[in-house]
Amino acid sequence: METDRYQQSLNELSQREHLRRLEPFGGGVDFASNDYLRLSCNPTIREKLLEFLIENPQLGATGSRHISGNSEFFDESEAFIAKTLGVHSTLFFGSGYLANLGVIGSLGGPDTTFFSDERNHASLIDGFRLAKGHLTIFSHNDMEHLEALLKGSQCKHRVIVTESLFSMDGDQAPLADLCGLAREYGATLVLDEAHATGTLGSQGLGLSHEYSSEHLISIHTCGKALGGYGAFVCCRRSHMREFLINRARSFIFTTAPPPLLIAQARFALDEITSNPIHLRNLHDRIERSQRLFEGIGLPHSGSAILPVIVGSSKRALVLAESLRSQGLLVKAIRYPSVPEGAARLRITLSSAHTDEELQALTWALEKGQLDAPR
Repeated sequence: METDRYQQSLNELSQREHLRRLEPFGGGVDFASNDYLRLSCNPTIREKLLEFLIENPQLGATGSRHISGNSEFFDESEAFIAKTLGVHSTLFFGSGYLANLGVIGSLGGPDTTFFSDERNHASLIDGFRLAKGHLTIFSHNDMEHLEALLKGSQCKHRVIVTESLFSMDGDQAPLADLCGLAREYGATLVLDEAHATGTLGSQGLGLSHEYSSEHLISIHTCGKALGGYGAFVCCRRSHMREFLINRARSFIFTTAPPPLLIAQARFALDEITSNPIHLRNLHDRIERSQRLFEGIGLPHSGSAILPVIVGSSKRALVLAESLRSQGLLVKAIRYPSVPEGAARLRITLSSAHTDEELQALTWALEKGQLDAPR
C-alpha cells in the first residue's frame, strides 16, 4: 500500500534516533526557548496590546497587502521601525522563514551567484533552492575563502548570505569584513539577524545597526527576543522595499500578518530601546554562565546560545532527559538541524535566569557529561 512507505520512513527515523514528536513545553526552568529577554510575557507589552485590541477590534488582515491587507497602520509601523533602526525603510513578512524565502528568492536569477556560509540554517537553504541562481558555499566565517570565491566568480551579480549570530553554534559573523568584501566586489550582503535582534548590537537592535552600507539587507525576526511572531526586512537602498513588494513571492502571495502582531513588534522594540535593563541583564547572565562553564572545562560561545556538542543523537537525548528530570528544560538538537555526528544540547540564556538556576545547570552538565553513555 502507498501509506506503507510513509510508515517505513518514520521507522527509519526512529531507528536513527531522529524521530520527533510534539510535546507540551514547560514544567521546569526554560533553557531551550528563544525568548531571550522574556518579552513574550512582559506585562507592559501585554497592557499595551489589550488597549490596542479595544481601540482596534479587527483581528485579521483579511488579505494580502496587495489586495485588502494593507492599511495606514502597516505603513506607519514600518516607518516607525525604520526610524528606530536607522534605515531607509522596512517591510513586514509573516515569519522569518517567509522573509528569508522572499528576500533570497527575489534576488536570484540566472546571472546571480549566492555565496553562503556553510552553517546557514534551513530557511536560508530553502531560499536558495527556490531562487533561480547559482550557489557557492564558503567555509564557516572564513573570509579568505569567501574572497577567493568572489574573486573567481564570473557572474554579473553576487549575493553574500550569512547569519549574524549563528543559531546552532552561538558565534558571530565578522560583519565588518563581510561589509568590506561586499563593497569591494559590488555584492549584496544579506544578513539574517534572527538571533541577534534584541540580544546584540547597540540597544539590542542587532549587529547590523551600526552599518549604513547600501549593500546590506538585514532580516529581523519578531518571534525570538522580541517575543512575538513575524519578521521585518531592513532596506538601506531607497528602492529595495519597492523591489521586494514587487518580487518577493512569499510577500505577494500570502495574507498579511494580523495587526495585533505588528503592534506587538512595535511595542517590543520600544520596550528594549527605552529599557536597556533587559539587555544589560542578559549580558550579565552570559558573563556569569561563562565563568561557571570555565570552572568545569566546558567551552562557551560568549553569546546567549550555548552548544554542548556530544556527538551521537542517542547521547544528546539521554542528556536532555536527564536534565529534564532535574527540572532543567534543554533540547537535544539532532540531524538534520545539525550535521550527523554533531548532535548537541542547545542551551539558551535569558535575562531572567537567576544565579541559582545557572549554577544548577552547570552542576547538572558536569555530572551528565560523565554519566551519560557515549
